Amino acid sequence: MDLAISPDLSALCCYTIVAIVGAWVAGRQIAGRLSGIPGLWLEWRTYLLFMLYTAVPLAMFWLLDRGGAIADTSVFAAVLVGLGYQQIIAGKNETIRTPGDLSQFWTPFVSYADSVEEAVRRGRDAKQRRTEDAIIVSIAADDAKLNKFVELARGRLPDAASVDDQLREIEATSQRHGARFAAERKVRLLFGLMLSVPDRYRLMLREGIIGWWQFSFRLFGDAGSSMAWLAAFVPVVAVAALLGWGGPFARSLEPSYYVWRIGKANATSADQYRSRRHLTALVADPRRGTETLSALGVVLRHPTLPMDRVDLILQTLLEAYSTGVGKTVGTMVDALHAGNVDTRRRVHDALLPLAQSCKTAVPAELVAWKPAGGDTPSVLEGHIARWKAFWDAGPCGPVVPTAKPGV
Repeated sequence: MDLAISPDLSALCCYTIVAIVGAWVAGRQIAGRLSGIPGLWLEWRTYLLFMLYTAVPLAMFWLLDRGGAIADTSVFAAVLVGLGYQQIIAGKNETIRTPGDLSQFWTPFVSYADSVEEAVRRGRDAKQRRTEDAIIVSIAADDAKLNKFVELARGRLPDAASVDDQLREIEATSQRHGARFAAERKVRLLFGLMLSVPDRYRLMLREGIIGWWQFSFRLFGDAGSSMAWLAAFVPVVAVAALLGWGGPFARSLEPSYYVWRIGKANATSADQYRSRRHLTALVADPRRGTETLSALGVVLRHPTLPMDRVDLILQTLLEAYSTGVGKTVGTMVDALHAGNVDTRRRVHDALLPLAQSCKTAVPAELVAWKPAGGDTPSVLEGHIARWKAFWDAGPCGPVVPTAKPGV
């Protein structure tokens, strides 16, 4: 499959797809590993194992994107990683190739999953024994429940005569050990024989022998091992909805998120367009504009930022300036501190047309300056100070530049 034909959505949507598909696969993994364990989804270790299985495809998706094997905005890649991450790790997937041998990381994970599985089995076995003991004691302590249980067992077991013989033998010991001891032995005998009867707990609930709490434990135990993992989808979908489609917390992350996206080395052209569109709106936002500009300035000064991303950020700042966001100029002037001389040159060439369209004359030193690698720190700081003084001297007003040198 050619992943290049995949629809290009935002990375947040694709990570959400990986999380949802990965959660579905995780549920199936756990249902297969821990099948037959009563009350499977009542164990906190089960949810730990579920979260670990869900985290693996997310980490794999991030790693493959960092290694250049996929783009994290590819829907097809998100689905493939969510469904087949184990085949990808083993190197058996022909569509997606890992940048290195990852099987060495998978083996310890499987070993840990085995240890969690064993802990879940031991924990559920112990809880099941305690619950069954509590049921036995409660039946033995109530003569009405005991009689109902004996009649239910005699009617459901194939060899009622043999059962009666064993009950009489236990009854004979009541004078020596006490009636309570004999009653409990009867219940334990019948309880063990009833294990082969289908729907035994439902029958006991119907007859009033056990209560709803005791029945619900078995209900989750019998049905939960195959279907109750669907309930684990609820927190995954809820978190995805919270982060992806609203809420104060999600909105507070938008500046950092889109600044990261616009500076991402292997971002697709569609993702670059999305990031620039959102950043232009964020810069103009009175509440988040300063934060967004500050983050853009930090990225713009990074020494390894590719020049196409420098141009993209400058385009974003120039577009925001043309709509009246004056603080964008300060971000551009501060970006002259960038360690990359090409970045400084592009920023300077973007500032000149804006300044020359103002009424105030641009200092000759700035017009003549051509940022170069040989600029000493004092020379560089002197030109930056002149730029700041020029823009601080008075407002220039919104300007739509007729040319964008270097952009």
